[in-house]
Amino acid sequence: MSNYQYVIDNAQSIKLNYQDSISDVVSRNGKVTTGRIVGTRPYQLEVEIASYLDAGNVEVRQLLQYIDQNAKVTTEIVDIGSTNTGLNYITGYKGNAPTAYLESLNFYPTPGILDNSPRGSTRTPSYNILTMQEANITHRPSDVSTTVFAQGDYIQFNYTGSTGTNTNQQVPYQVMETVQVSDLYGGIGNKFYDVKVNRHYSGKYGAGGGGITTSPQVKVGSNVSFDVALVEKPRYEIIPGGKNGLIVFSDSFKFIEVI
Repeated sequence: MSNYQYVIDNAQSIKLNYQDSISDVVSRNGKVTTGRIVGTRPYQLEVEIASYLDAGNVEVRQLLQYIDQNAKVTTEIVDIGSTNTGLNYITGYKGNAPTAYLESLNFYPTPGILDNSPRGSTRTPSYNILTMQEANITHRPSDVSTTVFAQGDYIQFNYTGSTGTNTNQQVPYQVMETVQVSDLYGGIGNKFYDVKVNRHYSGKYGAGGGGITTSPQVKVGSNVSFDVALVEKPRYEIIPGGKNGLIVFSDSFKFIEVI
């Protein structure tokens, strides 16, 4: 287990925040004009862990040494709800499609491009829409009202580096609009979903990405992961008492996603 994962898994509270950069201007006649800054904004995590930790616990001692040396320097990949399933209510999948069907979906042809060929003759860049291809019809639910992705669900490319490690970690996205089986479009053997997501496609996948996708191509719910850095190191005290003494953190751990 990574040191930052230890913090997540022992959290007493987690603030998971994502906020687009939006500006507004008020004219002289009172008209308000708003604008959204295009880009992939990072998630921010603020984590509070148990008030008192055993100073003799090996993992706690490692954590203290690690954050003193690596805060703001080293990044780690963490999950919320996979390693500690007690937290999966935060990122858990809320659709009701079978796992086999979700694992049969592929990103097509390149994330960030809305494929319009079944609807017309053009291909339009759409960096907040990910197109997924249904690769195996045998797994498709018979009920067309089945929810493939619910609004708020987390999804992520299952991407690895060329050596099989996450050397180029993909960012997770949240689904903006519920997607049902009835939303499939396309011809025989080429069925697609358009999935609107909360932030601009990061551009790490496909040509020039330097890696491959593994099977399944899509990670969903608590299986997604975040590449984070600790940007604000908490203060802590060592208090004598008990068998080994106690560690008390005076502040929360503040992480920011690395993109």
